[in-house]
Amino acid sequence: MKQLDEGKIHGYMALDGDTPIGWCNADNIECYAKNDFKFVPVFARENARGKTMAVVCFTVAPEYRGKGVALALLEHVLTDARAKGYAFVEGYAKILENGPLYDFTGPIHLYKRAGFIEAARVDDTAVMRRAL
Repeated sequence: MKQLDEGKIHGYMALDGDTPIGWCNADNIECYAKNDFKFVPVFARENARGKTMAVVCFTVAPEYRGKGVALALLEHVLTDARAKGYAFVEGYAKILENGPLYDFTGPIHLYKRAGFIEAARVDDTAVMRRAL
């Protein structure tokens, strides 16, 4: 909460009434570079293709998983980014061979459902990109 209060991170919260059930951290890719966050791969920062909003993490309460919360958050990010004049939205899905199919970055199939394409694969990360 400290980073949120200090304006170092920006994101979107899903609520069920007054209860938080999901969170998506997303902001201008440049904000992550200047704050020295490691969430955005160096390759992605060095190969940005215009004004880009970066989606760096999701979390959804266990009892709400599989009910479209993450997709709704991602669609809200797309709508907001388009309204703010962004050219692209990117996410950085981890490819984990020994473990879950994804971690807090969101699974590749989530991005594909929202119209993203795999723009690059570097080490254990798929750079998922959607033009607006």
